[in-house]
Amino acid sequence: MYEAEKVMLAAQNNAAWCDVILRAHGCQTNFQQHLWSSPDQAPRYYPNAITLTGSDGVEQQSVSLRHLLQQARDLGRPFAIKDSFNTLDLESAGCSRFFTADWLYRSPREADIAPIPTDVHWTRLASVEALMAWEQAWEQIGGGPDNAGRLFPASLLTAPAVTVLAVLHRERIVAGCIVYRSPAALGYTNMFLPDVDRASFRTACVAAIALLSPALPIVGYESGTDLDAMRACGFEATGSLQVWLSA
Repeated sequence: MYEAEKVMLAAQNNAAWCDVILRAHGCQTNFQQHLWSSPDQAPRYYPNAITLTGSDGVEQQSVSLRHLLQQARDLGRPFAIKDSFNTLDLESAGCSRFFTADWLYRSPREADIAPIPTDVHWTRLASVEALMAWEQAWEQIGGGPDNAGRLFPASLLTAPAVTVLAVLHRERIVAGCIVYRSPAALGYTNMFLPDVDRASFRTACVAAIALLSPALPIVGYESGTDLDAMRACGFEATGSLQVWLSA
C-alpha cells in the first residue's frame, strides 16, 4: 500500500469517527467525495471539516470550505478544518494554522505485549457510569479540561463501531483510549497513559486495540514525543496533516 493510500485510510477512519461524535452531539454532518463537514458548532477538540483526498480534490474542497467558513462567520461560530494531506492554504480565507501532526499506520500483525503490573487489566466499557469515570480519568491523566461538560455521550456505548477501552487498577481507571472500527482500519483516539511504566502501558494499549480486529491495520495521528513513542510501538509516519482555525 502506498503512503497516500495509508493517509487516505486514516483520514477516512478519522472522519467517520468525528461523524459519530458530532452526530451524538446533535450536529448535522455531510460526506462528499473530497470532504466531510458539519456547518454546526463542533464539540471541543473536534473539527468542522476533514479533507478526504489530496491535491486532486483541492479545488472542490476550497469551494465548499469557503462557503462553510462564510456560514460560520455569519453565525459568529468558530470553524476548524483538518487538512489531511497538508495541501490547503487557507490564510486568504481568514484562517490560521493551529497545529501540525503526522498520520500513523501500523500493519496488522501479532501485537507485542510489554510487561505491565499483574494487578491491572484491560476492559471494554459497557455502562454509563464507567464511561463517566473514564472521561474523568482522561481529563485528569490526559490533561483535558476539568468540568467542561460531557464530551463523550452515553450513545457511544451502543455504537457498533466504537469501543472504549480502559485499564483498571484496583477498580480505578489508569489508562485508556477509544477505538473506531471502519471497514478497512482500526482508528485510535484520546489515548491517555500513566506516568509510571508509560511505555509498557502504551505497548499494551496497542496490543489491546489490535486484538479487537487482528486482520486490520491501526491508524491515528500524533506529534512530538507521542509520535516517537508510537513509532517505537511499530507505527510508521505516512504523511503530515495540519489543522486550520477560522479567525
